[in-house]
Amino acid sequence: MIIPFAIAAILHQTAKPVSCRWRDEFDHPSEWKHIAASNKPSLDWSRPGKLGLTLPHVPRDWPYQYQWAALTKTVTLDMTAAPFLTARVTELKGYAHLDIDFMSNDKVLSQLRSSTIESPGVMWLDMSDRVFPGTYTFRIRIVAGGPNEGCNAMYDWLRLTSVEDGKRLLADPNVLTVTGPPSH
Repeated sequence: MIIPFAIAAILHQTAKPVSCRWRDEFDHPSEWKHIAASNKPSLDWSRPGKLGLTLPHVPRDWPYQYQWAALTKTVTLDMTAAPFLTARVTELKGYAHLDIDFMSNDKVLSQLRSSTIESPGVMWLDMSDRVFPGTYTFRIRIVAGGPNEGCNAMYDWLRLTSVEDGKRLLADPNVLTVTGPPSH
């Protein structure tokens, strides 16, 4: 008798690969830089392929009802066939989202924000109806925020795909076969 879990595992392994135009599997987390802010997160690079941001309890005179921090990376990407950005967070206390700045000559042309998650999962941003096809330079910020008592987010991957493949990642973030340029 074949166990249902075994059938699911076989189907999972033979599924069509997800094709990425760009991806960051956090193999080189030092490429991500702190943003210019007074509230910098502690970084956890101890697990290969993951990047954690942790914010401890804020100082007594903290003027806000919540806290947040981010890391940033600037990349140049062709959005023609791949306008769907997803990011997976495997551990979360608080919330997480992505901020994307479209840049030209070091000036921000447009800002976009992904969906926000409040439990482990996948956040996403469908840019197909927001940007014209072409190559853009954009600054990505991975954000963690939450209560002043402390919060954290463990990022697993970022992937830029077609809308179809992006929706597949939303449905099953554990897709084993991912193709495309190497992670960077």
